[in-house]
Amino acid sequence: MKFKCSQQELMDTLNTVSRAAATKSTLMVINNIYFEARNNDVYICCYNLEMGITKIISAQVTKTGSAIIPIRLCDIVKKLPGDTVEIECDDKYMVNIRSGYSEYKLIGTSAEEFPELPTVTSDHSLDIEQGKLKSMISQTAFAISTNDQRPVCTGALFEVTDRVLRVVTVDGYRLAIRKEEISDGDDCSFIVPGKTLSEVQKILTDDNSETVYINAARNNIVFSVGGYSVISRLLSGEFINYKSAIAGEYMFDVTVNTSDIIRSTERIALMITETFKIPVRCVFNSDNITFSCDTPIGRAEDVIDSRGNCDGIDMCFNSKYMLDAFRAVDTDEMKIKIREKCKSVQIVPPEGDSFLFILMPIGRR
Repeated sequence: MKFKCSQQELMDTLNTVSRAAATKSTLMVINNIYFEARNNDVYICCYNLEMGITKIISAQVTKTGSAIIPIRLCDIVKKLPGDTVEIECDDKYMVNIRSGYSEYKLIGTSAEEFPELPTVTSDHSLDIEQGKLKSMISQTAFAISTNDQRPVCTGALFEVTDRVLRVVTVDGYRLAIRKEEISDGDDCSFIVPGKTLSEVQKILTDDNSETVYINAARNNIVFSVGGYSVISRLLSGEFINYKSAIAGEYMFDVTVNTSDIIRSTERIALMITETFKIPVRCVFNSDNITFSCDTPIGRAEDVIDSRGNCDGIDMCFNSKYMLDAFRAVDTDEMKIKIREKCKSVQIVPPEGDSFLFILMPIGRR
């Protein structure tokens, strides 16, 4: 195998693809990078047996072939001085990397030892602008559970109904729903691991001129955008019945400025430490909300303007959970709806229903 390519393109590709390399596996080949030099391009892949990221880059190929190259290549390519880099692997898998006057040698491995990525025979497919998908992931990621006792909650439910895509996440204390209309896609539902979505989000940009192509099979899914493909297993099991969680009457509501409530919560949270995780007390009134917190290191109180139909409704929340939800709001104002008997609150846009977040109170005063 021997090829020459752009140093910048190779570096950018390795920075992304290498995030799918295993870090602690005893199977050394999945800790490294698979290269395959073909006629006019090079296929690059990392795969940790749960998720893989691939990309094809253009190259001047003088000898076709394939090899597994150590992950150290990523650090080397970043430091290379030239605009181009030449990589050659001989029959004994000695890898030479040359750029300008710099030259490195790494010990590679036979490509035959690299595990085969799953083939995704599409049962369901949908297309969505990448800026929209990035927004949907970023606005729901905060409610993905990190508790492996309920594996399905460590992912996000993708649900398509009548060409409306909903992404739903829940961790037992919070629930997030974000929806968008899509131009094409049959009715379906599947659960994507949170770690996979995190990597997909890093690839996406805010540009809506490019489309993300999503193909899901029974056990696997592939996201394709910008030349990258992210292949992942899907989570199996029954997702929580989120529709029952959002059902019920929300009798009271207040509308507030999003920036105001974020800054107020941040000020109150200055009194909260890892040692003293005291909840924030919130008193909702028709024209203001009072936030306060008493901890062994001091007391904080703050008031912001609001408008609504509340009268002294008193609840307590985890400050981190409050901030996660408030920061996920992408409108200038938000409406906070309070369920009867203070069981929970919904955070929604002032108009429409593009997102919905639920916070469970820690207690009630």
